Amino acid sequence: MGSNQLLIKKAGLYTSIQDLGRKGLMNKGVARSGVTDAQSALLANWLVGNSPDDALLEITYQGLHIRFECSTAIAISGGDLGAKLNDQSVERNQTMIVQPGDELRFEQRKSGFRAYLAIAGGIPQQAIMDSRSTHSMIDLGIEKIKDGTVLKLKPPGKRIEQRSVPQELRPVFTQHFTARILPGPEFELFPKAYIDQLTNQSWDITADSNRMGYRLKGDIGSDQLPEGILSSGIIPGTIQVTSSGQPIILMNDGPTTGGYARIGNVITPDLNYIAQLGPGDTLRFKWIDFPEADRLNNQYHKYLTL
Repeated sequence: MGSNQLLIKKAGLYTSIQDLGRKGLMNKGVARSGVTDAQSALLANWLVGNSPDDALLEITYQGLHIRFECSTAIAISGGDLGAKLNDQSVERNQTMIVQPGDELRFEQRKSGFRAYLAIAGGIPQQAIMDSRSTHSMIDLGIEKIKDGTVLKLKPPGKRIEQRSVPQELRPVFTQHFTARILPGPEFELFPKAYIDQLTNQSWDITADSNRMGYRLKGDIGSDQLPEGILSSGIIPGTIQVTSSGQPIILMNDGPTTGGYARIGNVITPDLNYIAQLGPGDTLRFKWIDFPEADRLNNQYHKYLTL
């Protein structure tokens, strides 16, 4: 094997190459894709001196096993999936140096649901529509990660500065989260009883939740829900309500149009935390107004400027 590469010995539940996604193409029916927890991905890239949009690995749940064939700098951010380097537990959110033959495993979910592995120089895959992001359901020509995949890496460049994310900037993930939401285009079509139900209970994350959408399950007491609408635009964070009354939160690989009524939208910062919930975890909603959403979004973008 050549030197500047790594071997995927086991791909785990679902591992994919992602960057910040495809921008400005949703009006053409092309999903954004990209990392589902941008906050953690940006931290990982910063730790190894990469640009914010360099491609990295998004690791879901557990099971990924890698062997490095070169010396390079790496960093892990996001969920704690029990990472071990040569059978020794490693810390997230700091720069690490690996040597040829080193093996990295993600053995067991402890907190969060997705981790991000950044490698110095990024993963130099060919960009498709200005992005190296894999779509989980559509073949865009980006290499799919499977057992035995070999990923080429950039040759070691300048000396990597050893970095660590300050403790106060490290996200904390739990198995329950309260997402702040804004009213959606069809908000006023919903009866008050259902609007109250949305925020007065915990919703279970179901097993068929994925990068396309998070399907939720809860108690439904209202039978006066709006019928389907003309197919209309949806984006990551849109909350659609099915005819059964169970909500769906659209995620990065979701469709760009849909016919379910849109009751609300999750604010951008909170989508990162939703991406760190897995089946069996729970989610609550909290309505906020647009001035508060602007304040939180501005605060979030300042946080991301390290």
